Amino acid sequence: MARHFNGTTDKIVNLSAGLIPPLPVSFACWFKPSDVSADHVMVAHANQGAAVELITLELQGTVAGHPIRARFRNALNAESSAVSTAGCSAGQWYHGCAVFASSSSRTIYLDGANNVTDTTGIGNFGVFNCTGIGVLQRGTPGLFFAGDIQEVGIWNAALTADEVNSLAKGFAPSCVRPSLLVAYFPLFGRGATENNRFKTGDILTPTGTTYAEHGGMMLYPG
Repeated sequence: MARHFNGTTDKIVNLSAGLIPPLPVSFACWFKPSDVSADHVMVAHANQGAAVELITLELQGTVAGHPIRARFRNALNAESSAVSTAGCSAGQWYHGCAVFASSSSRTIYLDGANNVTDTTGIGNFGVFNCTGIGVLQRGTPGLFFAGDIQEVGIWNAALTADEVNSLAKGFAPSCVRPSLLVAYFPLFGRGATENNRFKTGDILTPTGTTYAEHGGMMLYPG
């Protein structure tokens, strides 16, 4: 149970601010890129009506080694990123997590490790009104993901290194800091919508995408 994205038009979007808490925010997901030659977003919050503010968990395919990064840009176009110390290859599953602790702290993890924290002060969080999986959704969508994505979690918390490591070992997002979990989207890939499996009311709308086989065993609470 995952969804495959074609890298050009496929995306999953929610245009509700309900999935977008103020800082701190953490994103996590499993992803298997089919193309590592371009930059691709796995999970992002953005401003639907502007091309400025964003926070993303994304693959930097245009950078040597193809690392992933946690990128934050504010409404004044000030931007900074934390970039992982290891990178990705096409056709392999990875776990990514971006932790935005504050406007002056963002940390990236690849497979529960390879982590880097950037402490550049940005300030001015901006206006965020949409969530995209497999896309940076705004006036002109871009950075479409090519490959498979599953097990997406969004928290109103700065996850710890131990918590991120648990996710990378296969624990489902619902097992980690559930008191501050905002959304959990396994991405079953079987229906016309994808529902928040942690609480009712939040629905993601896919455009394109197809069913893909699950990347491995997830551990769920009993």
